[in-house]
Amino acid sequence: MARRRGAALVQAAVADFAARGGLARVRLGAQTHALGFYARLGFVPEGAEYLDAGILHRDMVRAL
Repeated sequence: MARRRGAALVQAAVADFAARGGLARVRLGAQTHALGFYARLGFVPEGAEYLDAGILHRDMVRAL
């Protein structure tokens, strides 16, 4: 259930950015354990892994 709410939140944010216009894509910094979650929402990994607050992250992007 929490996953569905998380997915709905991300989808709403993406829709909001798309509605604003002027943007071709959105980017987020995902914790590496959550890469699959974001991939299922249409995001693709970009660049190398990096540490943020001691946790491995990787940037992910999605076209609008």
